Amino acid sequence: TFRHCYLLAVTFRHCYLLAVTFRHCCLLAVTFRHCYLLALTFRHCYLLAVTFRHCYLLAVTFRHCYLLAATFRHCYLLAVTFRHCYLLAVTFRHCYLLADDGTNTSIGGYFNFKSYYL
Repeated sequence: TFRHCYLLAVTFRHCYLLAVTFRHCCLLAVTFRHCYLLALTFRHCYLLAVTFRHCYLLAVTFRHCYLLAATFRHCYLLAVTFRHCYLLAVTFRHCYLLADDGTNTSIGGYFNFKSYYL
């Protein structure tokens, strides 16, 4: 668990992160590349210019977070939730959004989306 941490320009490459919690953290220009993020929780965090590239996000939860200019590129998002979050200038490019409904039915399929206010 990371609490009240500041991560600036940190890069995670080819990492497996399992059941990690970030609480009241500020992640600025942090990059996740070719990572498997399993059961991660971000609570009351600021994610500013954070990049997820070629990542698998499985059961990742964002709660009460501010995601500003975050980028998701070539990612698979399975059972990812955004609760009470602000998404401003967030980019989703070449991503797959999958539901965790027991059948892994695609509810968004392949999407190419850029949001300014979501």
